[in-house]
Amino acid sequence: MKISRKEASFSQLTSAINHFQEEDFCCSITLAAAAEGILPETESPYIFKELQGIDGLEPNLIINLLKHGTDYDYIEVDKAESVLIIVRAISKFIAVHHQSCSAFEGFLRDAHEKHGFPVNLRKEQS
Repeated sequence: MKISRKEASFSQLTSAINHFQEEDFCCSITLAAAAEGILPETESPYIFKELQGIDGLEPNLIINLLKHGTDYDYIEVDKAESVLIIVRAISKFIAVHHQSCSAFEGFLRDAHEKHGFPVNLRKEQS
């Protein structure tokens, strides 16, 4: 099977959203971080920097532990970190590919309405 980076990251993100809905935050974080990581760098704006300063959230520490087993032997993983990491990955996908989908839009809307995350992104619907 051949798969592009775009297809792989899209699949990882939609799976991350599904795991999030099942409250499987470890899998949702790992999949979203993997999706974000395989996307190429972009000059288009996305909300990585805006999400860095949210009090009490340490997404990179959690990602490092879940993906690499580094930094800590144990760490608290909760819904807020999962939302932040998925939002960050979705925003990068949209910035790179200038496309979104209903699953992304629904997640971003919920992230803003239920958790107060900034999700004002420029995009084109696919």
